[in-house]
Amino acid sequence: MNREFSDSVAFLGGIFSPRIYDEVIVNSKGSIQNAADALQKLFIKGLAGECKEFSVINLPYLGSFPKLYKKLYSPKAEETMAFGNTQTKVHTIRYFDFALIKQYFIYRAALKALRKWAKHNEKKERTVVIYALFTPFLKAAVKLKKEFEDVRIIQIVPDLPEFMSDKNSWVLRMLKSKSNRMLNKLEVHIDGYVLLSRFMTERLPIDKQPVTIIEGISNISRNQILESEGPDERYILYTGTLARRYGILNLVKAFTKVKDNNIKLIICGLGDAECEIREYAAKDSRIIFKGQILREKAIELQQKATLLVNPRTPEGEFTKYSFPSKTMEYLASGTPTLMYRLPGIPDDYFQYFFSPEDESIDSLTAKMEEILAMNPAKLREFGQRGQNFVANEKNPHVQANKIVELIELIKKNKQ
Repeated sequence: MNREFSDSVAFLGGIFSPRIYDEVIVNSKGSIQNAADALQKLFIKGLAGECKEFSVINLPYLGSFPKLYKKLYSPKAEETMAFGNTQTKVHTIRYFDFALIKQYFIYRAALKALRKWAKHNEKKERTVVIYALFTPFLKAAVKLKKEFEDVRIIQIVPDLPEFMSDKNSWVLRMLKSKSNRMLNKLEVHIDGYVLLSRFMTERLPIDKQPVTIIEGISNISRNQILESEGPDERYILYTGTLARRYGILNLVKAFTKVKDNNIKLIICGLGDAECEIREYAAKDSRIIFKGQILREKAIELQQKATLLVNPRTPEGEFTKYSFPSKTMEYLASGTPTLMYRLPGIPDDYFQYFFSPEDESIDSLTAKMEEILAMNPAKLREFGQRGQNFVANEKNPHVQANKIVELIELIKKNKQ
């Protein structure tokens, strides 16, 4: 823990904090944004350890009422979240969640909370760190900056908006086009960027603003690494979104060709490939579909698995501009991981996971069979090397310190 950085820092994002989690689960229809929630909490953990004055302004990312959320208003709460010895204030702000007009109310609620924070810290240097290129958040921060000129804006970009969905209706295209035009006008007010892929600079209107790359954050510290006792049963595991474009059906097809009758494939999550997965599970008793499960249960399954697989291939331009959150999560589990060499993943990761020879189904099958035939002790050792790598070099302290250095650079450039 550093906590020498004296600026007042506000994290503007959307997490499922402890006091609202149950309410979100009960009222959500369909899947919730677990991956975004987990990554934000790791950014918060890191920044809380680096900054003396740090708080979270939280407007949780929810589905819209009435189709995807049962209540007309989002939850509200004031609470303190503990990250080790660090206590972080989380202000969860209520907003009107009705479809189509919710973004305006999110903007108003975020701006009101930011103004309160800025006035409370008026004698300090102030920085707003925004999670995701979300128009209401950026619009609120820019409005705040016009009222308090010394406020700095740091924008975290986990995904580029144009690649966040594979749906292609004319309504969605129109809404995306409008949103992108507004973002282009707002982004000139950003002081610095945190990107998950170096290739994102090709698609963002970055002029002279400084950039730092934080592809992800490990959720395990060095002192949490324990010697594995070995699983009770052998299984291959996939946890995450069941999207066709992420290659989940390739994994299922490849597994059906695996000759070992004593190995299982467990799949957890929701998405557009769910029906096909159920059909495969009905034909092959080794395939077990669990649907969406709690994150704690997913992590437990990851740690006990024989092999974790991310079947996303390099096919598609979007793979260049993203870093799959599963990469960090899988490596942190200490379980051997099989995945493709995606362009958005830095080279220093490649020695810590297995990769198929090519993108064919047969190649994926062959690599799974090769790994399953390896000496179990050697396999555990390989997984633990990946776990050590992310624990030591991608932990919240190391990654959040890059944001602090970015803020310091911005301050130096403006002197």
